[in-house]
Amino acid sequence: MISDWGTYNDLVFNPVKTKCMLVTKRRKFNLPQIIMNGHLLSLVSSMKILGLVIDSKLTWNGHIDFVESKALKIYNFIKRKFGSRWGLSYDVLRTVYLQAIEPMILYACPVWRSVLCNVTKRNRLLSLQRRFAIGMIRAYRTVSLEASLVIANIVPIDLKIQYWSEVFDAKNYPSLMFGSYQLPLNYADTIHPALITSFDVHGIDDGNMEFCCASHNYYIFTDGSKIDGLVGASFVAFYRNDCRPVAVQSFRLADQCTVFQAEILAIKKAFEWIVANNIVDVQIISDSKSAIQSICKIYSYNRIVQEIFRTIAGYCNHLCLAWTRSHSGNYGNDLADFYAKKATLLPIIDYDQPSFTNVYRNFQSNMYGNWQQSWDVAMNGRITKMFFPTIQSRLKSKLQPNFVVTQFVSNHGKFGEYLSRFGQNNSSCSFCLSSMQSLLHLLLECPAFNLERSRFMINAKFNNVDVSAWLQDEALPLFLVYINFIYSSLIMQ
Repeated sequence: MISDWGTYNDLVFNPVKTKCMLVTKRRKFNLPQIIMNGHLLSLVSSMKILGLVIDSKLTWNGHIDFVESKALKIYNFIKRKFGSRWGLSYDVLRTVYLQAIEPMILYACPVWRSVLCNVTKRNRLLSLQRRFAIGMIRAYRTVSLEASLVIANIVPIDLKIQYWSEVFDAKNYPSLMFGSYQLPLNYADTIHPALITSFDVHGIDDGNMEFCCASHNYYIFTDGSKIDGLVGASFVAFYRNDCRPVAVQSFRLADQCTVFQAEILAIKKAFEWIVANNIVDVQIISDSKSAIQSICKIYSYNRIVQEIFRTIAGYCNHLCLAWTRSHSGNYGNDLADFYAKKATLLPIIDYDQPSFTNVYRNFQSNMYGNWQQSWDVAMNGRITKMFFPTIQSRLKSKLQPNFVVTQFVSNHGKFGEYLSRFGQNNSSCSFCLSSMQSLLHLLLECPAFNLERSRFMINAKFNNVDVSAWLQDEALPLFLVYINFIYSSLIMQ
C-alpha cells in the first residue's frame, strides 16, 4: 500500500533503508513479515522520527535516554568554563539553560507527557535539571533538588512539561477549554492577500500624521482604554475641519481583554462605519503603533485584523491610516480617549473573547501555584525556605547566587554544623565556643558579629529577625556585605 502510494505521488522508497516497527504493549506477540517490492523489511524496537525517539511499547525510555545524553554533553562542555569562583556567571548559565537546555528537553513534550505518571522517569528528568541548577548557583552536591531549583529560580521540569502540554491542548482543542478566547486563525481561514484593499500608513516613523498628500473629507480618531480592570473602545468622526464630531460610537469589551484588542476593535468599528455609510476620502488616526502595524501585515492571523480585511475588501476609495502621539493635546485623540474611558462603564459587553495571552497567564499562574504547593510540603531545604517562604518572593528577588551566597542561603557550606556531618570539623562555634556553629547562630546570635549585625539591621531598617525580607529590595546589597564579612572570618579562623 505504501509503495503504491509512493508511486502515485512520484516517490520511490528504498526497501533496504526502510524500517518498520510494531507498536504493542503485549508481552507475547508474533513478529510480522512485511515485504516491499520483494524485499523483507527489518523490524526495529525503536526509531527516531523528527527528533523524537519512539519505542515499540511507547514507554519513552529511549527518548529520555536520548535527551539526557544530549543535555549531559552540553553540561560537560560548559562545566569546563566555570568553577566555584571563576568563569561564566549565574546569569549566563541560567540563560544557557533556559534558551538551550530546557527547550531541548521540552521538545514535543505534549506527545510524551505520559512519563509524568511514572515516578522513575520523572525523577530522571528532575535529576538532570538538578545538575544544571547546582552548577549555575555554585552549590555543594549535597544541596537538595527543591532548594537548588528555588535558589536558581528555575521551574521544575515536570511542571514545565505540564504547562506546555496544557497550552498545546488549548491551541489545538479549544472546545475542551472553559470559556472562549480569541484564537489565531488557521491559514485556510484567512482572506487571500489579493483581495485585501491596500491603504497608506503615515506618521509611524516621523510622527507627522498630515504627511498624506490627499485631501480628506473625514478624520476618524480611535482609542482603547483599560481602567480598574474594565476595558472600553471608541471612535469619533469629524467632517473636514469641523470641531463637532459627526459620529461617536463606544464599545465595551470583556474585562479579560487587552488594550491592544480595544485599539484594534475601535479601528474595526470605524472601518465598518465607513463602509456602511459609503464614506470616501477618510483618514483613520490612532495612537497605537502596534495596532496600525498589525493591520499592515497582510499575513496576520489575528481574528479582528482578518475581519477588517474582509470589511474593506473591494473598497475602492482613498483610505489611509495615521499615528499620533497620545495625550499630546490632539483634540480628536483626547475626545476618543474620553469616550473610550466612558465606554468601560457600559452595561452591555460588545466583545467577549479575551486574548489568548490570558490562557498563558492562567496556566502560568497554575504552574507557579503547583510549585508553591510542592515547596510547602517539601521536607528538604528548611533554611532556604526561611529565606524564600514563597515562590513569589524568589521571583521578585534580584539575588544572583554565587559560591558564597549559596552557602548561606542553602545552609550547605563552611559551617561547623555542616562539616561535622562528614567528620571534618567540630560542631561547636569557633568564635564564641558556646553553641553549635550553625548558619542561624552565625547570622543571628554569635557575639563575634554583633557590630556587623547591628550595622546591617540599622541600615536595612529592620526591627525583627525575619530573614525572608533580607533578600528583597534595598536590603539585598547590605545582606551580601554582611555575609561576606562572616565568610571571610570563617576562612581566616
